[in-house]
Amino acid sequence: MLSKITIALRKLTKEELQVFNMMFYENRKDDYILSNVPFCEDIIYTIKKSACIKFVVALGIDYDKNDRLYFCNTEYTEEMETDNWILLEDVFE
Repeated sequence: MLSKITIALRKLTKEELQVFNMMFYENRKDDYILSNVPFCEDIIYTIKKSACIKFVVALGIDYDKNDRLYFCNTEYTEEMETDNWILLEDVFE
């Protein structure tokens, strides 16, 4: 799991990584991010959205038809009926 997180973080641009870090690691509010990043609110929203999408896709996290969250433990595949997909609840038991 840690290697997937490292790979996911490497896919982010410098700006995405900066905003992602403030949001999730430092747990900063939007006002703080706005005052410490040289972008307007709309651009920061776009950066947040892009960073989150890249991060989740790189981790291989997806919902199935029953709206349960799954983790892909190998290369990402569309076919969720294989053993590659593990229910995320089971990962953190």
